[in-house]
Formats: sequence, C-alpha cells, structure tokens
Amino acid sequence: MHTHKLQQTLEADIKDKKRQQAVLLANKRELEEEMAQLVKSKTEVECLVADMQSNRSQDANQRNSLQKQLSKIQQAIQTKEVEFMELEPEWEAAQNREREARQASVGFFLADPY
Repeated sequence: MHTHKLQQTLEADIKDKKRQQAVLLANKRELEEEMAQLVKSKTEVECLVADMQSNRSQDANQRNSLQKQLSKIQQAIQTKEVEFMELEPEWEAAQNREREARQASVGFFLADPY
C-alpha cells in the first residue's frame, strides 16, 4: 500500500512539473515571438532612418520622430532580453525538476521487487 501511495505521489509530482514546464515554455515562446517582432521593427526603422539620413531633403522632424521610435523599440528589446534572461533559469530549473522526478520514479520502480 505504501508503495502505491509513493507511486501516486511521484506521478502527481511529474504531472505538476510537466504543467509548470508547459507554462514556462509558453512564456518563453511568447517572449521569443515578441523579440522577433521587435527586431523586425527595429530593422525597418533603422532602414528608414538610414534612408532619411542619406536624403537631406527629408523633414528633420520626421527623422527625429523615427529616431525616437527606434529608441523606444531598442528599449523594448532590452526589456524583453531581461525578461528572457530571467525566464531562462526558471525554465531550465523546471526541466531539471521534471527530469529528477522522472529519474526518481524510474529508480523507484527498478528498486521495487513487486
């Protein structure tokens, strides 16, 4: 009976670890998508800024506006990079916890003579 209860506990622990990992994976993918979109926006704005700088006849206000937009995008990228760096250890820890729970479960079943 004790063996069965321990098995249920281990299985519940593995299930919980998988759920936690799935949530972290969703957060990680969302951050990656946001980062990709921000990098794309940054590239577009950088091209526009470069075009405007090469063409002196463009309105200085528009160029300044685009440079401000670029600065905001760069700041947003930095924020997402920080969020991503903060999420990464948590993601890796969740993977390790799940792996440890699986190993404990396998070790338990290998040690159980029944």
